[in-house]
Amino acid sequence: MRRDVPTLKELGINWSMGAWRGVGVPKGTPDAVVKVLEKSLEKAVASGEFKDFMEKKR
Repeated sequence: MRRDVPTLKELGINWSMGAWRGVGVPKGTPDAVVKVLEKSLEKAVASGEFKDFMEKKR
């Protein structure tokens, strides 16, 4: 394995990549549980704290 490969930044390329985030549940999870998770995630994503966090990650 090569260990002397330069990073993009070391090559003068200022590039970054974002990451997708997701949540999964096991097959057969009751609909009522899925709905609670959906509402909770919607609330979290709409929060100012989460928006600030995401903005800082850019």
